Amino acid sequence: MDKSLVDKTKKVIESISKMESIKPYILVGGTALSLQLSSRMSEDLDFMRWQQYHGEKMDVDIKSITKEVELGHVIDKINILDNNQVEFFIDGGVKLSFYAPERKAPQINKVHFLNNLYLADIDTIASLKMETMQRRNSFRDYYDLYCILKEKTNEEIIRIIDNSLKYSDHLMKSKNLLGKLGNYERFTKDEDFKQLEPKYDISSREIAEFMDLKVKTAYKNRQ
Repeated sequence: MDKSLVDKTKKVIESISKMESIKPYILVGGTALSLQLSSRMSEDLDFMRWQQYHGEKMDVDIKSITKEVELGHVIDKINILDNNQVEFFIDGGVKLSFYAPERKAPQINKVHFLNNLYLADIDTIASLKMETMQRRNSFRDYYDLYCILKEKTNEEIIRIIDNSLKYSDHLMKSKNLLGKLGNYERFTKDEDFKQLEPKYDISSREIAEFMDLKVKTAYKNRQ
């Protein structure tokens, strides 16, 4: 964990992991990946849960989460983006986000990490990051996908892409996704990225070349 989290997040993760209110949630995103792959440091704690049945109302229990967080931390700010999406900023800059979309979960395998804290498995994190590309162009996501996919077989890459397309309810098409993965101009490094001590010093252009050479080829040549 020493090379997975920035100091401010490292200080809070154990107490957050003991909260009862995180039990329905799974940690996703860059931090869940860094804790398993150690490809860069990460800072935000992003939690998600999904519908267990069609029509289930998906609210974030702000009251319960707030009560538990306040037991050991200072809440600097709460952003209520929607009834099912809330951000807590605590202890001078650590962000906890809780998101409960009204959709079924992707194919996912939970990985137990600490106390009540479970992580999404690496392949699922990749699928979620691909689906997120419909809405944002983050170099961190692009870099994370490179770190994941470079270690995968063609068959694993195909499964990851298919899982992402299915999770999007096929609103995202394979042609569009592969096009985005190969378009380096969409992804520029933010100024703070170097502070996360990435394992690989690689540009968006080099990542795009990898995506074209390995990922696109694997998917287009699927059996």
